[in-house]
Amino acid sequence: MARRLTKLEKFGLIAAVITGMIFFYLNKVYDPQQLAMQRARDQLNKTIRDYNDLQSAPPLFQLQQRLKSYREDVEKLEKNLAERDIHAGKEESRMASLSWIYQQMEGRGMPVLEARPSGTRQELFTWHVYRFGTRGSFSDFTELLKQLERSPLPLKVEAIEIKRPDKGWPLAISMDIWIMG
Repeated sequence: MARRLTKLEKFGLIAAVITGMIFFYLNKVYDPQQLAMQRARDQLNKTIRDYNDLQSAPPLFQLQQRLKSYREDVEKLEKNLAERDIHAGKEESRMASLSWIYQQMEGRGMPVLEARPSGTRQELFTWHVYRFGTRGSFSDFTELLKQLERSPLPLKVEAIEIKRPDKGWPLAISMDIWIMG
């Protein structure tokens, strides 16, 4: 036969049950609602900031000043090209650029396996895009990129693909080189 609980044990049991219910409520109901509320508040604040940014378009004067500075930058770049004796748009300068690129590749032991024109792209200037294919080590390739970066010619390198053949070395490398002109 079970003995009767004392008054202290009854209050202890009731306190334990109430504490368990509060813990369950806080973990399963209150905390998820609080997190959802915080996420909703953050999203609302972000939306309000984005809306305010859209409403605060720069004044016409600022836009005109920015356009003026961009035009000055273009003039400086054109003067820089003239100083380097690069005549954008002339076949001779493009051929000289291609020759210089070939020399840089061959000088690093990276034979030119493919060099084909891929068309022209019009951005701020007209760019002639050539697809180059070669093979060599990764260190030779990084040295080539550093040399192209220091080039006196206006070049861009994009769409680099490096593939390792089944045998391991040398790497098969292809890239688009954009030449201004």
